[in-house]
Amino acid sequence: MEGKEVVTGPGPHLIYRTIGGRLDMAFFPGPTPEEVVQQYLAYIGRPFLPAYWSLGYQLSRWGYPNLDAMKTVVARTQAALIPLDVAYADIDYMERYKDFTVGPNWDGFGAYVDDLHEMGLHLILIFDPAIEADYASFQRAREQNVSFIEWADKSQVPTTLQSRYPLVADSLVSFKELIKSGVGITNQTIQIMLGNVWPDNNTAMPDFLDPTNKTLQWWISEYQLLHKKVAFDGIWIDMNEPSNFDTDVYSGQPPSDSRRLSCPITGPGSQLDNPPYQTYAVYQRPPGEHLCSKTLCMLAKTGRRTMDFYNTKNLYGMSEAKATSQALSATTGKRGAIISSLLYAAAVDGHTVIRPLFFEYPTDFVAMEIDHQFLWGSAIMVAPALEQNVTSVHVYFPADIWYSLIPDIYGQQMDIGYVDVMARLDTLTPVFARGGHVIPRQGAYLTTTQSRLKPLELLVTAAKNSSSV
Repeated sequence: MEGKEVVTGPGPHLIYRTIGGRLDMAFFPGPTPEEVVQQYLAYIGRPFLPAYWSLGYQLSRWGYPNLDAMKTVVARTQAALIPLDVAYADIDYMERYKDFTVGPNWDGFGAYVDDLHEMGLHLILIFDPAIEADYASFQRAREQNVSFIEWADKSQVPTTLQSRYPLVADSLVSFKELIKSGVGITNQTIQIMLGNVWPDNNTAMPDFLDPTNKTLQWWISEYQLLHKKVAFDGIWIDMNEPSNFDTDVYSGQPPSDSRRLSCPITGPGSQLDNPPYQTYAVYQRPPGEHLCSKTLCMLAKTGRRTMDFYNTKNLYGMSEAKATSQALSATTGKRGAIISSLLYAAAVDGHTVIRPLFFEYPTDFVAMEIDHQFLWGSAIMVAPALEQNVTSVHVYFPADIWYSLIPDIYGQQMDIGYVDVMARLDTLTPVFARGGHVIPRQGAYLTTTQSRLKPLELLVTAAKNSSSV
């Protein structure tokens, strides 16, 4: 997490400036652009296979006051004959913004989701990682010895604040064992770092780098419990930087009676929150605020106290995403149909799905400069209108065979080079098929569920030798 600056120089070359840490570099020789992407994805991980429905039209908003409001918005979208595959519910559906709950204004949510499924629609729910420290989900976590992000040292703990929450106990001893032993919960057995996010009361952040997998298993079980009430199809994760609202800093003793998280900038471990080089926050913050202003204290511990949060903060979102992906798979137990062989090739071999023109025409210097057109695989070219008040687009056609899929000039072979093509508001986006390909296609409908019931057809485009590949 050390600060780094990378700039380009003439030559070409790169200039790295860093204040410390490790400099990891990897080289991907290609030689083609497509092979560079494949090699890069082999190094970092290839894309997952999305469900067919997840690439349909989706409707999301924050601020539904109740379930009826969501029903109204979905119904009027359908009445306007706007394609719709997925409806989202933001944190409004929760009871006071607590994960894995449903609020009283959302009675009947589960039945409504069943109705959506009957119509061929799907539901995605939002979840934040912050867990309020005084309700059933947190209690189950404590009973299962789940790991949460903690203070580095007991001297840093704001004991008056944390003693307000009986469920908060030393993370190194299971909650059940503390209760059973009769030791009880005292200020000396409190070390979980509590912050403030959307819920009314203080929150704890699950430690998704927990090497014992107890945190993962609890996370999965919470999704499964909610799914029995509301059969959601997908998960939207948010606030996983991880976010914290209005973090303070302090010198000397920690504040004894404040609900806000405060990080030490003097004393043991403070060099992580207040290093010799200043790591000031810049986004919507007053001048001089620290890096922790919108997150947890850098000196916190993760991985069941084996790692500093300073070194793992940038992994928090990824670790939550990995755990949540496993939770979704274990909860829904299904996968939708896959949209195309292109996405399969991306997941298996790292091929690109949407690509720039020069990927297919690497020696075409004009294609290298084109940033307003793109290819879908190697067979389809899209040339959208990206400016206001235009009725045509200036489309570049590389040296090849191209056929128009625009209704008014359907099947017409296009000239090579730049061509002005009609692109009015009442017409489809200009799309063209490359010669020498067989393209499967299917009629559109208001949902992908309905579209899949339509017959499949093959579009065969002739190449120069009147053949297709």
